[in-house]
Amino acid sequence: MERAHPGYLRTFFLEQNLARATTGGRFGRGGSLLFYVPVLLVGFLPWVALLPRLLRRVRAAGTRPPELEARARLFLLCAVAVPLAILTVAGSKLVYYALPLAPPFAVLALGELRRLAQEAPRPRPRLGVALLVLGGAVAFAGALALVGSLVEPEALQAWVGRQRSPAKLAEELQRLRAVCAALPVVGVAALAVGIGLGWSGRALRAGRPALALSGVAGCLLLANLAVPWVLREAGAAYSDRDLARAVAAHAGEHGAVVGYGTFRRGVPFYLDRPCYVWYATYAEFGHDLARGECRYALQNDEQALAALIAAEPRIVLIARNVQGGEALAALSPVPLRLLTTVGGRALFVRADAR
Repeated sequence: MERAHPGYLRTFFLEQNLARATTGGRFGRGGSLLFYVPVLLVGFLPWVALLPRLLRRVRAAGTRPPELEARARLFLLCAVAVPLAILTVAGSKLVYYALPLAPPFAVLALGELRRLAQEAPRPRPRLGVALLVLGGAVAFAGALALVGSLVEPEALQAWVGRQRSPAKLAEELQRLRAVCAALPVVGVAALAVGIGLGWSGRALRAGRPALALSGVAGCLLLANLAVPWVLREAGAAYSDRDLARAVAAHAGEHGAVVGYGTFRRGVPFYLDRPCYVWYATYAEFGHDLARGECRYALQNDEQALAALIAAEPRIVLIARNVQGGEALAALSPVPLRLLTTVGGRALFVRADAR
């Protein structure tokens, strides 16, 4: 990699790792010391409720337990706590940085669930009531989602009543339409999960913990199975697939693509080739770029953009909004025309292109 792309080792190890860990603010990835607390509480639901039992068990065994099972439990807890401490003090923070904590925590939770199921059956009214309340809340949210699916996105946008630019309004409306299309699936799944959690709460109050745990696991499985159906409807509002398809329909396999004032990461992914960027920021590349240092980073070079437009008859310029065409027209050596708008983004091409 270093031979093919000189400077790769410096960029990857020093800037993309060390610099991100120590200077997260420059990358726009900063966060407080409590950043990962809600991430873990929500991301590991409902098994995070077992954490107090785990901590009490580890504390009772001490730091040098003689039993192999206790030593394994201590090791797994350290496999969660030590990376969590490193992530907490790091300068850059993102939600998915916590993913490596999931496997050791899953093994810990599984062992605790096994012990919980093997304990002598006895009523657990408090936990059972908590599951009943949680099930009722989830079912109520599902009912609200079903009611919300009947509301027109335009009415919902007007009800929100926020001040937006025309481009922002178009993008917001597209997202609202996609979200409303996914609400029926969300509503049905939430109702089923809420009923399942309520049934698990009743089983736990009746002194049947194994049956209650099976019910909770079934609810989580049902929720996971519903996710692809939800993403199929709502994902279009956050995916660049349709934008890339509109670009490819005009640019073909070899036409240049330029992001002018906007950088959509999914476009080069779906096109499977590099795209030009009007200005590449430090946060995207990990280091400052000078003009001419990277072929695809124009760095506000008006002459380079004009030469690119003149040399590429099938060029597509992606602007943040339609108003961006005025600035492009001032820089272009040939007339431009608006091809289409997708997700609030405006696509401009040469007027002489067919």
